[in-house]
Amino acid sequence: MKKTINLLLATIILALPVSTQAFENNVKLNAGLPRLTSFEYERKLNNVLPNLSAFVNYGSGELDLDSQKTTINGLGFGARYRLPLGLGYIGLGYGTLNVDYAYVQTIAKGEISQGEKVDVSGKFSGLMIEYGTDFSIGPVIIGGSAGYIMGSPDISAKVSETVVESEDVNSGVATIDGMIQAGVYVGYAF
Repeated sequence: MKKTINLLLATIILALPVSTQAFENNVKLNAGLPRLTSFEYERKLNNVLPNLSAFVNYGSGELDLDSQKTTINGLGFGARYRLPLGLGYIGLGYGTLNVDYAYVQTIAKGEISQGEKVDVSGKFSGLMIEYGTDFSIGPVIIGGSAGYIMGSPDISAKVSETVVESEDVNSGVATIDGMIQAGVYVGYAF
């Protein structure tokens, strides 16, 4: 029993956040959705407001959205406020994702006939909110976050090199409003 208690205490001590107040910058490598991998730079802005930081990230990936293989890459930037008592952080910013995919039209709609291949490209952008938490052991940071980009896609579509109305696209990213983001990351503070 004593060994179990000692092991539990040692685990708690190692898991508790080690102060990284001396570190002003950090870089993170993120794995998540919709961008499968992304790279982020974050800088503390304690001289503006305690517990405030600014971030910028870029990432890309390829995944199935609404049953369509979709290539996504994009940029996010904004500010984060670290909540008291180690409750994590909240972030507010702007995210923009470039999307490319193709699908076969199942039902004729407007200028697109049934069975035609439709190539879609566009941008999904809007206000981004997030919540995350992390801990650090010295300069190493481990954490995760979840967020949401509020917005509607701005797309263009082609059928055999002929431009068609975006309202006629009825599959993939064109049909969703808002996009969930989630990920885990490892980083280094300096």
